[in-house]
Amino acid sequence: MSLASGWRFPGDWDIPEVDMVCAAVLRALDSGRCDAADSAIAELAGARAHAGTGLAETFGDFAALHAVLQHPGEELLAPDVDAVPTRVVRLAAMGWADVSLDAVVHAQVADSLTGLPTVPYLRTRLAELYRGAVGGDIPCASLTEQRLVTVRLDTPRSAAWEQFPRMVMTADALRTVFCSGESLARLGATTVAALTPGPERLPHALPQLRHELGKRLGVDKNVAPRHTPEISVTTLPATYEAACTLLDTLAGDVGRA
Repeated sequence: MSLASGWRFPGDWDIPEVDMVCAAVLRALDSGRCDAADSAIAELAGARAHAGTGLAETFGDFAALHAVLQHPGEELLAPDVDAVPTRVVRLAAMGWADVSLDAVVHAQVADSLTGLPTVPYLRTRLAELYRGAVGGDIPCASLTEQRLVTVRLDTPRSAAWEQFPRMVMTADALRTVFCSGESLARLGATTVAALTPGPERLPHALPQLRHELGKRLGVDKNVAPRHTPEISVTTLPATYEAACTLLDTLAGDVGRA
């Protein structure tokens, strides 16, 4: 139901904590103890925060669960966040906030899974470029020639153990192709990007990137994605603010090159 209600990135929804919550809720119903699922609820909310899922979307997930429990057997249900018990909302909010605050305090430059720099690093790099262009240190033409190459894996309902090796191999392919000073980063749960200083390399680099992705992701049929990775090439917009918005958009809305 969460997916049908508009979960932004369906491939990111199915994580182990979802099964933990479902099992804990069933145990709570059997035992009659309303606190039996408390820990699982907080852990799922924390896992959502760790994956970059917003609080509103996290609450919507629990609203879908509550609707199913209140109306078992019905197919057409409209999740209502306001109907979720206060206890569940409080636990979810605390679990989500704990992880989010910890991420702020212990922010890392590199993503622990792929080894690629994180989005804040890429935003900092873009800020430097735009400041240089405004100050005259970088010719405006050089800024407009920058290209953002984005690779996104389409992994609907994939288990975490399938997603992790795919992202590692995708990041490795990106590093292999863009190894001449380009700025690389992981944008989201299934998206990586390279900021390259000019379009002249792309006619050679893009086929090479597809080849490197196919070579790595095709080694094991058990982890091979169901669909070919989506690659996009985007020109930087006129302002830094628009560039940051672009990063957020490309993390989940990539057009095939």
